[in-house]
Amino acid sequence: MKLNRLNNQRCTLTIISSNCASLMSIGNLLIGAMFALILVFPGTGLGQGLFENAVKGSSEKTNPEQGSNDVLDLGGYIRGALFLGKIDGKDATEIKSGYGELALTLKAKLGSSGRGFAELRSRYGFNGGETRLENDLREAYVDLFLGPLDLRLGHQIITWGRADGINPTDNLTPKDMSFRSADEDDMRAANLAIRSTLNLGPTRTEIVWVPFFSPSRYPDFKIPGPVEFKDPVYPDKHFEHGTIASRFNLELPEIEASVSYLFGYSPMPGLELSKLNMSPTSPSVDVAFRAYQYHVAGFDFSSTPGGFLGIRGEAALKWPKDYDSKNYAPLPDVQYVLGMDKDFSDLYIIVQYIGKAVLDYDMPEDTGLMDLAQGKKIPSEKLAKIITDPEGAAQKEIRRKVLTLAGQTKEYQHSVMLRIQYKMLQETLKLEVSGMYNFSTGEYMVRPKISYQVADGLDAVIGGEVFGGPDNTLFGMIDQTMSAAFIEVRAWF
Repeated sequence: MKLNRLNNQRCTLTIISSNCASLMSIGNLLIGAMFALILVFPGTGLGQGLFENAVKGSSEKTNPEQGSNDVLDLGGYIRGALFLGKIDGKDATEIKSGYGELALTLKAKLGSSGRGFAELRSRYGFNGGETRLENDLREAYVDLFLGPLDLRLGHQIITWGRADGINPTDNLTPKDMSFRSADEDDMRAANLAIRSTLNLGPTRTEIVWVPFFSPSRYPDFKIPGPVEFKDPVYPDKHFEHGTIASRFNLELPEIEASVSYLFGYSPMPGLELSKLNMSPTSPSVDVAFRAYQYHVAGFDFSSTPGGFLGIRGEAALKWPKDYDSKNYAPLPDVQYVLGMDKDFSDLYIIVQYIGKAVLDYDMPEDTGLMDLAQGKKIPSEKLAKIITDPEGAAQKEIRRKVLTLAGQTKEYQHSVMLRIQYKMLQETLKLEVSGMYNFSTGEYMVRPKISYQVADGLDAVIGGEVFGGPDNTLFGMIDQTMSAAFIEVRAWF
């Protein structure tokens, strides 16, 4: 049965959702207010920020750390996107997703003492089998500068790690791995957090508190048989259920490095069996996502020795709390990344080795229950075990899915990741391909992309993303639903 949006980590507001109606009204009000400011105050710094960006034709994403000297600065983009992919089980093509999106970013500078930043996205289109309107407050926070101490409070995206794409230490804010976009960073989502940074010479010490849990969303996948996803089990808003993390950075001309520690709920929830009904006439299995607490100790670095070749690395030990007694929590593991990058002017190459070691490895045996749910024949001894202990068989299969989602199907894993980008026509045309192959599990991902700056402030992108692997792996599970070709056109202002 196809996974629904129970674990959507964003505050996604749909026109059919009565629970978020008030927030949706606020989002619409903010959009109207921003446009009203443009019309009423065309000669202010706000209007200049909008039209100057259009004239300059900036094709870069809005960065809250940069901008003009205006007190208020408004920018954003309008884009249309279409994704085409395979129909599951058929030799045919279908529209996986198609939408139009308006994004507005507002920056407010408060002298030398602080600043504010907000980004609001309004998107209408087809995704996940339905057409809807979504208003997404991507970020909204305020920075305070108090001498060597910086404070950031609000709805924010926090990224840690120095590796490319695969960041074992990046565990503070969630990701929506089902969201389709030509920009990989669009998978990132925000959460309410307080972030403090103490800047002392070549060191920076960060302390982050995330008071509320917000889950990541897995790519859509199927579990064979009469399986239904029930309401997830997530922690309440009690003080002790927040996440606390710290990171110590050393930034020297020759090397940058950090060590970090986190304790709290993993943004990637586990999966548990909620209810099993083995009625001969209408059997059913209820499952639910469930959050778990864990410890994460991490380290990362980057260096460019001799200014010739960039070297970067990252590693993290993840230790779920009480994993041996909680069937929905994955096993402890150590993931590590070591990469090299080189910029040859118009050609940029990144190569990374990715390894993982699962501690206390214990993958339950294949009970045959999933094959039975698909109408396949199974050995008589497996069938006998299922009949004798149906709940035990279901628990083992759910446990296998938990370890699959956590990428723990093998005790030791070795992967390689490659990213190549070539710039042409005075950097208006960019050819890029990225991919990953897991030698241990047989999983792979390929993502080719061509970007062209049609005019100042107008970009077009075509490309694709292909996932694959054995059926008992995550990439194998999402192949039919997530593999797609795409086209996107975006106008910046």
